[in-house]
Parts: sequence; structure tokens; C-alpha cells
Amino acid sequence: MRSLERSQMKYENDEYRASLERAQKAALTFAQLASYEHVKDPTLLPPALREGLNVPSCKLTILPSAGEIPRGVTAAVAECRTDLLIVRTGKTMDGSPTVYFTLLRCAGRTVHLHGPLRLWASTEHGLCLVPDPFGGDPEGQCFALERGLQPTECPWLTPLEQGLGLSHGDGLLAN
Repeated sequence: MRSLERSQMKYENDEYRASLERAQKAALTFAQLASYEHVKDPTLLPPALREGLNVPSCKLTILPSAGEIPRGVTAAVAECRTDLLIVRTGKTMDGSPTVYFTLLRCAGRTVHLHGPLRLWASTEHGLCLVPDPFGGDPEGQCFALERGLQPTECPWLTPLEQGLGLSHGDGLLAN
């Protein structure tokens, strides 16, 4: 099985630190929007997940990142039988700032990768993580944020609703 993780070296320059700081802010904002209460005891997690926000009630860790999937997280997800949501900031195809999510879900003893995902929001359907329309799997699985990340049907009916929901999600995370 090919590893999902990238073994690239992190150079902690000013750009890397700024990107990580934006991802940390986005992760906290996301947790607040979803009403996920996290605990601050990193000893509950394997070392690869200790920089994340642990949300035990949802069997979820939210991990800010300034790059690719960090080394060791796939094995940690399989060991803990938890879900891992990696948060990183970036830009859309039109250059607008956005937040990208990568979800590693543990089912049985297999870790499944979903992403890139983006936050989609509407008053009617609430908050969901949905595939990035310009990502590798634009028709992929959507996830509702209620009580953890639960697979759900596509929350929009038209491309206009899709675009409006993604714009609303970006706006919520920008605050």
C-alpha cells in the first residue's frame, strides 16, 4: 500500500510559520463553528497527532498543517481508530483565500483519504465538508459536521448553490 504521507522536510522559515499560524487559526475557527469541544491533554494522543485539537466526543483530531500530510499520522489514525482532519490554508483557482481539509477516516483497520475538501455552509443544510470542485475527486463524499464528521448526500441542487455555499464557508473561516 502506498503511503499517503509525504516525507518532505519542513523548513521553518517566515513563510512556513505564517502558513502554519493561519492553519491554526482556521482549525480553531472550524472547531468553534462545528461546536466541537476539544481537550488540551496531548498525552491522550500518539506523538504524530499531539499538535492537533483532540475532540474525543467525535473521535476526531483536527491538525493544522503548513504543507502535506505529516509523517506518521496514517499509522496513528489506524492505532487510535480515530478520524483526522488536516487543515491548511491556500487559494482557490481564482486566487481567493480558502481553507482546504484532508480527512483520514479509519474504517476497520484501513485508513481512507478524502480530500481536498472545503467548508460549505447554508442556512438550510448547515455546515458540511464537500469535495473541492477543482480537486482530484469533485464528485467525492460529502460530510456533515453534526456530531462529528458523518457521510452525507450532496447538500446542493445547482452549481449556483454549490458556489454560494463554498463562498459562505470561506467567509465563516476568514473571520
